[in-house]
Amino acid sequence: MWNAYFLIFLITSAALSTFSIPPSNSHGRLQITCTLLLTSVTFRWVVNKSLPTISYLTALDIYAIASIVALSSYLTPIATNALHLSLYPEYSLCRLDRYGFYILSFAFCLYQILILLWTFWTPYKRRRVMQRKDEKNREDFISKFGQSESSSGKVN
Repeated sequence: MWNAYFLIFLITSAALSTFSIPPSNSHGRLQITCTLLLTSVTFRWVVNKSLPTISYLTALDIYAIASIVALSSYLTPIATNALHLSLYPEYSLCRLDRYGFYILSFAFCLYQILILLWTFWTPYKRRRVMQRKDEKNREDFISKFGQSESSSGKVN
């Protein structure tokens, strides 16, 4: 599980490196982003082939699909780089690119933190529910069989 999560994380976080390419080189950015998108889809396919087939989405499936959506969102700043917003298109392009980097980096970090918390919180919550059920069953067992033993002890 962690091998898959970590590799998907690395593929998705590598998309942030496209912002190191100058905004005027949009074809280089597009090439890297599409390569990472294809890598992510291929990795998801390979992981699904190695796991048993089930009819519902697992947490790993949700994480992989959300990462593919995140990779697709990196294509948006590339598409908006064609806009010229002022008399100095290179300056406005760099500023727009920087804002895109900050927003997408923040969204990526927030998403990773939320997924990490959800990954630990959901099993912990289920474990607490099972622990409460075990305690209740133990109390019921003791009260049921404890009384019969004490009553059988009085008879003897």
